[in-house]
Amino acid sequence: TGGTATVTIESSAGDEQFLVVRDVLASVDDADMSEMFSIAPNPTTGAISITAPNGTHTLMVLDVQGAVVFQQALDASSMVWDGRSMHGAMVAPGIYTVVFEGASRTTSASLVVIR
Repeated sequence: TGGTATVTIESSAGDEQFLVVRDVLASVDDADMSEMFSIAPNPTTGAISITAPNGTHTLMVLDVQGAVVFQQALDASSMVWDGRSMHGAMVAPGIYTVVFEGASRTTSASLVVIR
């Protein structure tokens, strides 16, 4: 499905499934295999399109120190983030963690911002 690869890996702790979406790795369980997220383009020089799993309530973007640079409640399963912090400034180049928080689970993915 459009650049999405699904891989099943058996870990030493038992069976665990991983979902790879455009070089993003997120652990999910059997019931969540149909729920995928994507961040595109990644790496990015500006705005990115984010598609979140069903049931996601909050999207957060964290810098490498864990500080929240952007946060938004989600009303839909997709949005466009313009690359600006909550204060309106463009975020600095670097590696960020995009966190999708739902009622029963949290999923994250890495995002690379280049200028």
